[in-house]
Amino acid sequence: MKKCMFILVFILVFPLFFFGCASPSVDECSSYDIKINYNHIEQKAECSEKVEYFNSSDGELEFLYFHLYPNAFRENAKREIVAPAYVSKAYPNGKSYGGL
Repeated sequence: MKKCMFILVFILVFPLFFFGCASPSVDECSSYDIKINYNHIEQKAECSEKVEYFNSSDGELEFLYFHLYPNAFRENAKREIVAPAYVSKAYPNGKSYGGL
């Protein structure tokens, strides 16, 4: 249960490191508002994210791309997200899978 929540938060927060503010001016910063409601009984999370992006490039951007990797955490995914040497540490109670 805690692993699923950690993975979900990681997926939503990880892009912040790539689109953060490089300028000292608050008016020129990208901002993110992430809301997560977790139902521990059903082990489900409902999430929303609002992004205000400051374009610091010289040109106009036609699109902003966000990368989510929900299939990386499903059973029988193409690639394992945990190296074989660390599986027992990552899944101390046996493998458990999540999804979006």
